[in-house]
Amino acid sequence: MMKQLIKLIYSLAVALSVSSCPKSYIRQSWASESNFDKDTILEITKKDFILGCDNAPNIIIEYSSFVCPHCAEFHAQSFRELEKKYIDTCKVKYVHRDFPTSPAALFASMLAHCSDDYLSSAEMLFSSQGGWAFSHNYKEGLITMFKLRGMTDDTIKKCGENKELNKYITTVAYQAVKGLEINYTPTFFVNGEKIQGKLDIDKLKLKGSAQLAKSADKIKNRRSSRKP
Repeated sequence: MMKQLIKLIYSLAVALSVSSCPKSYIRQSWASESNFDKDTILEITKKDFILGCDNAPNIIIEYSSFVCPHCAEFHAQSFRELEKKYIDTCKVKYVHRDFPTSPAALFASMLAHCSDDYLSSAEMLFSSQGGWAFSHNYKEGLITMFKLRGMTDDTIKKCGENKELNKYITTVAYQAVKGLEINYTPTFFVNGEKIQGKLDIDKLKLKGSAQLAKSADKIKNRRSSRKP
């Protein structure tokens, strides 16, 4: 399964690369930038897309594909609860990472990266998944959606041909397969603990449970003390 995923990610990287980006470029890029140490891979970087307070005591990293029905289901049914209970109250810092599993998923990820708001675009992609993800004309559907969000034809064209962005997204996925042994989407890491498939919000094992209520009270008091 892992070898098949590596071949898939590699083929995606090549398929969406511009003509000036040969296969050897992808191989060299992966070889030079790939680190398979779990702790290193799970470190949050400046390139990550993050929701939550900087000092949140818990970190949840989600690896998902925009064409994955279970990922879309999580974002439709559970993510708002996670956001309301834990992210907005500074209990959890949430990180979303791309794990494309098809050409449509990779193109969607690239457009989301090129948009003004990646996380908002991600929610749009999950909620509209049925309308574009499984169509032969997925590019047309994605382009239409992002143009409605204000992205120009020129920006879309440059985004789709951006070999550095292609390399970054596929390298993150490659590291996830090799270093984290991800073979299913969605996959979550809750404070480093791997959870595949459904994330049960009510059974999350979070750090500092005794201090979280105090933190929430401080936030509540601080908000209530602000002048209108």
